[in-house]
Amino acid sequence: MEGREELMKMLSFGSYFDSTGFKDNIPSSKTTTMKNLYVLLVGINDYPAPHPKLKGCIKDIDQIEAYLNEFCATDYNLKIRRLEDATATYANVKAGFREHLGAAGPDDIAWFHYSGHGSEEKTAPEFLALEPNGKDQTLICIDSGNNGVPHLADKELAVLLNEVATKNKTSPPHILVSLDCCHSGSGTRDAGEDIKWSVRSTASSGASRTLDSYVDGYYSRLRSLEVPNSRHVVLSACKSTQLAGDMPQGGAFTSGLIKALKAAKGNLSYTDLFLKARSAVSTMRDNQTPQFDTVQNFDPYTRFLEGSPTGERDLYEVIKQDGNWYVKCGAIHGLPTKPSAPIEFDIYSAPPEKILKGSAKIKSVGAQLSRVEVEGDIGGVANFFKSLTGEEVAYRAALRHLPTPPELAILTGDAQLIQSIQGNEKIKPRNIAWAQAGEKASIEVKLDPAGITVTDLDKNRKAFVTDGSTPDHITTVMDSLDKIVDWRRFIELQNKNQASRVKEMVQYELHEINEEGGIKKHTAPSVRIFATSESMSNRIPAFRPVVQVSNIQQPLYFYLFFVAFDYSISCPGGEIIYRPSEHEDKANVEIPLWKKTLGWGPAKDNAEDTCHFKLLVTTEQLDYQQFLQSGLGTHRGDILGEPTPEKVFDDWAAWDIAVTMVRQDNALSATSDVSLADGNVTIKANPGITASVSIGQAASNSRGAGPEQAFARLQQGERVQIMDFSPSRSLQTQNVIEINDIRLESENALEKQPLEITLRQVGRPMN
Repeated sequence: MEGREELMKMLSFGSYFDSTGFKDNIPSSKTTTMKNLYVLLVGINDYPAPHPKLKGCIKDIDQIEAYLNEFCATDYNLKIRRLEDATATYANVKAGFREHLGAAGPDDIAWFHYSGHGSEEKTAPEFLALEPNGKDQTLICIDSGNNGVPHLADKELAVLLNEVATKNKTSPPHILVSLDCCHSGSGTRDAGEDIKWSVRSTASSGASRTLDSYVDGYYSRLRSLEVPNSRHVVLSACKSTQLAGDMPQGGAFTSGLIKALKAAKGNLSYTDLFLKARSAVSTMRDNQTPQFDTVQNFDPYTRFLEGSPTGERDLYEVIKQDGNWYVKCGAIHGLPTKPSAPIEFDIYSAPPEKILKGSAKIKSVGAQLSRVEVEGDIGGVANFFKSLTGEEVAYRAALRHLPTPPELAILTGDAQLIQSIQGNEKIKPRNIAWAQAGEKASIEVKLDPAGITVTDLDKNRKAFVTDGSTPDHITTVMDSLDKIVDWRRFIELQNKNQASRVKEMVQYELHEINEEGGIKKHTAPSVRIFATSESMSNRIPAFRPVVQVSNIQQPLYFYLFFVAFDYSISCPGGEIIYRPSEHEDKANVEIPLWKKTLGWGPAKDNAEDTCHFKLLVTTEQLDYQQFLQSGLGTHRGDILGEPTPEKVFDDWAAWDIAVTMVRQDNALSATSDVSLADGNVTIKANPGITASVSIGQAASNSRGAGPEQAFARLQQGERVQIMDFSPSRSLQTQNVIEINDIRLESENALEKQPLEITLRQVGRPMN
């Protein structure tokens, strides 16, 4: 009893929540062992003709090195290599990756920063299928263009990063890339640009590369031409159509980045670092918008360099535009355009401070931006939006509650644990209400001092399991409930505005690639793929999503999300942009959303799993990182028109293709019995039939009308009991026997000898 009482005291959670309700006092995951921080800094001012000389690139790497020595030397073993001007050759940059960054181990950090000229060059003809605009984005080394030395192309940078990441495939280092250059080939100033700024852009040489010229012939040795992926985060100075500003005191982007890092002493997530840096750049220079990309499931809500979770996913940036204040949260994030009740936000100063400043209500909901106004006098800061002045907007908005009904979760198990959770509003998830007697819940939380089990009742499967019930465990469980609800709502996200025109502009296909390279195209919203465990152990099914646009005269932004069965949401390909000016023939442009084929299969011991390939298409750029989330930890590792000059604004559309992968390992025959689910189900040999057999799951809440859904609805009857035949290690309920590819010896073969199925739990055969 003494241990139980101590546990109850801990469950007060007082030390884990500050006055704002944010969980920012939970100890970080820093270890006592110092990590190695490998840094490769490249800065080039003294370009030879014809490239214009620059002024602030050496100052950029000076700023970064000074920051590292001042703020990071006590926490990391600093290993810094500088390449500047004459030493920043194409060969030396490659060697810097392979010899210096490549030394980073599983617990280390590798940071590559480049300040210099950027350009766009013609890609090798073989890459045209992956690059419909026909261009590589390039970094210009000091010797690029001389004696046949190429620029460092984005596809080469991908290979070098992949080499760093795959030296230890089970646990790669934490990889950061920052680029203060221009990726545009226009070489012209933006209209209205401040004359004090020069630009880090140079004109394209116009030369096309050969395939064997990329990274020592890497791509010419591949059987299938694909750009490698590795997990990392990229912070870059501007959009690919913009120019990066350069001054003697440093680039606008690097200066803004270091300013944000110094102000927070590095204690902020990559997402908030990006927002702060973007805000700082906007005060220094018009028409330069820094970009943020996470690659291969990199979690943007982890602390800069250190990598521990920050838990700041639900804060939305507050910006000023045309004299009004907006929160970057709109219909595309699930807000109703005509809410039945006011949508309220709390306004905080930006992390890491997160001090409550006031409250706001949505005045109007847009696609991605919602106009807000302050009501009342909160802490003496009434109308604080109107009085905000200074260099940068440093405010974030947090929804008080979603304007849609919360999902119901039922608490079962230990009575004292239940009481402690129900009585503490601070830890209640924002999307959840605790189910009362007689209410039907969609999630069950079974509490036990030895561990907590979260079951997704809609999917009829375990979602998350802990090995204890300490305050840390319970905090993690509460977060997991919100993730489950966010995951479901993201899958259902659609633009219900009947006036939306984006849906008409795009055709979306999911290409399934077989071992021989053949393509099967999927467009239906639901797809089932059957494969044996043996075939999946040799090669998991692979996919490449593509979009097609026809005679579209305006830019479109594409974001393909992989919504996995472990409740994770990732965007493997990042942002893909269609720009009409880059396509001479706009009649039929096919754009791959991934530059390599990626695949997945069911979790070990699960008969089937479903993942969604969710596509969002927008007319304005989207901070897509707001949607990303890691999985719940149950499964280890990664899963994956007519021409018109009239442009569409503030519009979006969504598509979803759900792919269910079914293990089909057994064959009915005349000679041998089939055993399923650890021997719980046996199908007797039958000379009248041959078929493939698998065991799966009956969906409990499907709205479909097919035979599977009709069977699932039998669960609602009082006279029918649905049995679970799951193998002992499976987290998924398995209660449906699927028989496919049926071939009968004769039409009445089963009348002569019915199929005999024995269920071990029942103890008698069923015919």
